[in-house]
Amino acid sequence: MAKRPKVCPGSEPQGLPCRIYLNHTRDRITGPCFPLEILRCRTHKVVFTLYPPGHVPYGRVPLVSVSPDGSPLGEGDSGAGQFEGTLFQAALDAAEGVAWPGESLEGYAVPRFPTQQRRLASGCLLTGVAPVLSADLRTQMTALLGVSGQLVQEGTCQIEACPASYRTQGQAIVQILDVFSRGQSEFDRLATCGYWVGLWPEPHRWYPQSACLQPPFPDRIVRAPPS
Repeated sequence: MAKRPKVCPGSEPQGLPCRIYLNHTRDRITGPCFPLEILRCRTHKVVFTLYPPGHVPYGRVPLVSVSPDGSPLGEGDSGAGQFEGTLFQAALDAAEGVAWPGESLEGYAVPRFPTQQRRLASGCLLTGVAPVLSADLRTQMTALLGVSGQLVQEGTCQIEACPASYRTQGQAIVQILDVFSRGQSEFDRLATCGYWVGLWPEPHRWYPQSACLQPPFPDRIVRAPPS
């Protein structure tokens, strides 16, 4: 479960102490398999949601494959295989030419092709291969993700040449995931990139040792999301 912080996103180092309490919980049909805690700080009049490791706001599936305590799942997997069952499953399938069904015959929870297309669009943004990204932002994302700028540029060019091809998008994403290094900061790097490209609000992580709630990479210069 996500650990409850002692400070809120609106706190300041030398400011008034936070007074945080549980405002309510929110059940989820998809995403985390347990209710999310919504906290309120009486001091700073801030309301914020705690997400367990691996999950982001508005996400129906995890961004990375980790257990609720943050430990990696499928430790034997490497490359793109470590993203089975995550948001990037859409890209893994597309890269193999597997299109999700146009209509769901087994209920609402079964993903369809429009969902695959939306997740491919998000995957292109998260891995830096979306043509809409500026050169400066793509360079910054490449450095944070720890992947080759040339590889990202090649993927971008492939998509520009075949913008309507879902398989091309999937292959461009997967070639980045194949060289993406797995580690403690795997989720933080992708979640930060998602914030930079405008997919969700800025993520904050609770650091119990220093009693700080702050972005994972506070020293990074944030570029404006694509227009």
